[in-house]
Amino acid sequence: MGLLDAPSASLFRHAPDGRTLFQPFGRRGGTFVVSPERAAHLVAWQRRYLLATFVAVIVAVQLWQLRALWGVPVLLAPLYAKYWHFTRTLPRTDDEPVPVSRREVFAAHASAAGTRVLIPVVIGSAALFAVGIWMCVTQPGRDAYLVAGFFGLCTIVNGAQLWVARRRGR
Repeated sequence: MGLLDAPSASLFRHAPDGRTLFQPFGRRGGTFVVSPERAAHLVAWQRRYLLATFVAVIVAVQLWQLRALWGVPVLLAPLYAKYWHFTRTLPRTDDEPVPVSRREVFAAHASAAGTRVLIPVVIGSAALFAVGIWMCVTQPGRDAYLVAGFFGLCTIVNGAQLWVARRRGR
């Protein structure tokens, strides 16, 4: 598993009878029954799309600085369009999947990423947080605070996921 598998960990649930249920739009958006083959197809597509989106954001930030981040919602729109297109042919079910807490979703994300991926992510986000702090000291301003704040939160969240993944032995 890898870092790009974590977002799909919260999309699919399993019913008590073993069926795979898909909830792309949350509890209010409906629950759909999906075959394991179609679920694997969507997960593979989502990984490729998220990787391409990540590369597009990096390139856009290099070209247009932080103003490019305003375009991220536009880049995410095709993801939800794909979910809508994917669910058009799926049978809808009234069965609710087993409810999960935020803690369980967090643990599923941590398990999907795994410690092998999370360790370098925590180290990288901590290093970028240190760069943000250095920017705040040497050239304080909006950009410095944004970098320090964003990567500080990334370090906290990724560190917590690493802690959960290590406790689960993954």
